[in-house]
Amino acid sequence: LEEEYQQLNNQISIQTQQLESLIEIRENLTKERDSLQQEITELEETVQGLSSGIRWLRSGDIILDQGEEIAMAIIQGGQTEEEIEQEIVHLLAQATRTVLEAGAEQDEESGQVLIISRSEYEDIIQKIKESETSLVVRLLASMNVIRGEMVLADVSVLENRLIFEKDEVVLVEEVPALNDSAEVEDRLFAILRKVNLRAVQEGIIPESQTSLVGTISAVNLFETVRTIAQSDTGMLLKVIAIDDTWTTGPFKVRMEV
Repeated sequence: LEEEYQQLNNQISIQTQQLESLIEIRENLTKERDSLQQEITELEETVQGLSSGIRWLRSGDIILDQGEEIAMAIIQGGQTEEEIEQEIVHLLAQATRTVLEAGAEQDEESGQVLIISRSEYEDIIQKIKESETSLVVRLLASMNVIRGEMVLADVSVLENRLIFEKDEVVLVEEVPALNDSAEVEDRLFAILRKVNLRAVQEGIIPESQTSLVGTISAVNLFETVRTIAQSDTGMLLKVIAIDDTWTTGPFKVRMEV
């Protein structure tokens, strides 16, 4: 019995030591975890500060906003590579003139003022060659461009398709009786914003700086406001496309009540 008792004591002693060792390891790991978490927090704050600094530095004399269209062309698909390259080169030349006039300058090392990747250039030519329809090819600024910098550009390719036909009704909405012209104007502008949203969703390319696509004559707008303001009852308002409207626009509309 005494021998068994001694063995149990030894086992208890060993396990106690192991437990103490594990507790110590856990405490050390906890300290390391807390230290690493502190380092992560400090690094995140540093990155955030650097990002803010970069955004501030790149918000100087901006000549092109990120995503802003530099140049655009409609190119018929199915042509030979040589024919497509000629049109792409013409588009690049047009874009180069545009950015130079805006204030961009040549890169000291490459001597280029407008740069797109070679792989993107080759992919576009292949895409146009394989297409059976006309395509809208757009050069867009990859990032904000400061005066005196070269321009990095991305290429966007879209099918040039008919979005709205001439005299197609784009939107119909009930307008309640409103005798105040200012209220009527506010209501009509809200409707035009809906028209703009639908046009973009359907595929019309918006103006890059305003995100707008549609235009309406001031005369038509004024007459519509007057007609609604003078009515004692609600009216059904239609917004109608004036012409056939393709992906590239322009999108001109009129209002009818």
